[in-house]
Amino acid sequence: MEVNVTEHQLVGLIEEKGKYYPVLGNDHILKDDNQKVPEDAPVVSGFSKAKRAKIIQALSEMKPNIRNAISEVEYADDKENRNQIKLFMKDNIQVLGNINTISDKLKYYPEMSKALERDDSGNLKKSGYIDLSVGASFIPYKDESTTSSESSDKLREGTAIEDKAKDELQNTLNKINEQSKDSSKDKSKDNSTNN
Repeated sequence: MEVNVTEHQLVGLIEEKGKYYPVLGNDHILKDDNQKVPEDAPVVSGFSKAKRAKIIQALSEMKPNIRNAISEVEYADDKENRNQIKLFMKDNIQVLGNINTISDKLKYYPEMSKALERDDSGNLKKSGYIDLSVGASFIPYKDESTTSSESSDKLREGTAIEDKAKDELQNTLNKINEQSKDSSKDKSKDNSTNN
């Protein structure tokens, strides 16, 4: 007798009535009170059952190192984009994305995060978030506590920093795309020589 077992991977945590329960890649919630709750899985919150199934599917498609870099995934209902989500990363960067494309786009997150300007202590020089909902760009947060003249100076400074961050991020994405194309060419070349 031969038995094949397919183990579903743990992809997140769901909070219900003050308790956190592990969620598997097939959207099954493990409600065993004696089970140890893993600390490295992202908390999934604010999703309807149908939307939760979509984000669980997206999380299950991610590589474990990318998924483990996420602290929390939150549904960010927007009338213009019903599939918008917010991810809070463990390195304190917020990511805005689309539930349908996040698993594909987030695989480039480590390179994006490294491309952002940081001070000597490792904190971002300009606080903001990465927007992956359409393309990939870094958007600095606006500081509302300044006066109008200071505000316009900050806006110009923020725009310059944003442009520089976008350029750095775009350069990183271009390098990743080139590497992907080169590896695809190498694979197709290897396949043609083997045939």
